[in-house]
Amino acid sequence: MRDLPRERLLRRGRHGRWFTFPTDPTAFCDLFRPTVHRTGWVSEHQTGRIVRTLETRLASLDGPRRGLADRLSLYRAYFTAAADFADIADDSFGHLGDLRTETWLEYLDIDWRTVGMAPDHYWTDLCDLYVWEDYAIDHRNEQAWFRSAEYSEIP
Repeated sequence: MRDLPRERLLRRGRHGRWFTFPTDPTAFCDLFRPTVHRTGWVSEHQTGRIVRTLETRLASLDGPRRGLADRLSLYRAYFTAAADFADIADDSFGHLGDLRTETWLEYLDIDWRTVGMAPDHYWTDLCDLYVWEDYAIDHRNEQAWFRSAEYSEIP
């Protein structure tokens, strides 16, 4: 009973549909792992330093040299790494939440259709994220989750 359904579903929401992406986000997530993988609770001051490191790492990995498929996977991986970090971090100053919201909105603006990702795969992954997002990254942006939906994709 160690692997409870809630834990399995949370894991699936954060990592589970990566096999459907044109570029596997795992390699990018592994680049964030050393920064966010901590044992124990992280204070608000430590959180601020780690967030600056994450922001720098994301900026160095992103840029015009990245194709859309890689950018989609990069931001998806970042989202997962930052969500895992949020579980153990004191974000009283809001640095992590602000960066997560900013990168999440950037992720939603990436044109996933042009990289060949199937709509069913994209929307299933996004809905899994939506269900398991605990940190209100959509505050004041509640409609953003589905802003790229086309009428033909709505059941």
